[in-house]
Amino acid sequence: MALSDTLAEDARVLIVRLSAIGDIVFASPIVAALRRAYPRAHIAWLVQPECAALLDHHPGLDETIVCPMGHWRRLWRERHLGELARGIGTLRATLRERRFDLALDLQGLAKSGLLARLSGAPRRIGLGSREGSQWLMTRVIPRGGDPERIGSEYLYLAETLGLPTGRFEMAVHYSPADAEFGAETLARAGISGGYAVLCPFTTRPQKHWGEERWATLAERVRAELGVTPVLLGGPGDQEAGRRIADDCDGILV
Repeated sequence: MALSDTLAEDARVLIVRLSAIGDIVFASPIVAALRRAYPRAHIAWLVQPECAALLDHHPGLDETIVCPMGHWRRLWRERHLGELARGIGTLRATLRERRFDLALDLQGLAKSGLLARLSGAPRRIGLGSREGSQWLMTRVIPRGGDPERIGSEYLYLAETLGLPTGRFEMAVHYSPADAEFGAETLARAGISGGYAVLCPFTTRPQKHWGEERWATLAERVRAELGVTPVLLGGPGDQEAGRRIADDCDGILV
C-alpha cells in the first residue's frame, strides 16, 4: 500500500536512523523523496549526536532530534538507572509532543524499533526489522533492491511506499562556515584542481579493506582519473594514513 493512500498532505513524519555515518548518507535520499510527495509535511530525523552534523543543514528536514544513545549506554553500565530513566523520559516527551503520524525505522534493530514505538506514532514502518523490532512495527518492508548496489534497500523502500524516486541521490548539506573551512584546508594543501576523497577507516577492524589495497586504489585514481587522492580520517587514523601515503606517491592525508 502506498503512503499516499492513508497519509495526509500535512503529515508529521519521523525518520529513525541513529547511525552510522555511511548508513545515514545512503539513507539520505529518503528525505527528498518524502518532501516531493509531501511538501507540507513536518519531517524530522532521530539521530545520535555524533552523526547529527550530517543532517542539521538538510533543506528537506524540519528538524533533527538527538538521541544520546552512547550516554545512555554509559549510564546503564555504571548503574545510574534513575538518570537513565529520566533521560529516556525526556526524549519520550520530546517525541510525543510532536504528535508524529508515521515513524520510519530505517535501521530495523531493537533499539531503533523501541524508539519508533516510544515516539507514539500510530503507524510505524520498519525496513528489514529484526531483533524483535518487527513486533513493534505496524508494517515491515524487506530489505530489497539490487544486491550489487550498496544502499539500494532505501530506493526499494521508497518505491514500495509509492514515493517519487526520480534523482534518488545521496546528499550531505553543510553550513557556509563548513564550506569555508573545507576551501581553506584544500588551499593549505595546495589542491586547486580536481581531487578524490578516500575514506579508508572504520570503527571496526573487521570492516577494514586493507591498507595496501587503498594505496593501490589511490594510485589508480590518480593515474586513470587525473585527480589527487586525499585520505580522510580522524586523529586516531593518522598513523595508518601515513603508511598508506608512503605506499602511494602524491597522496595527501
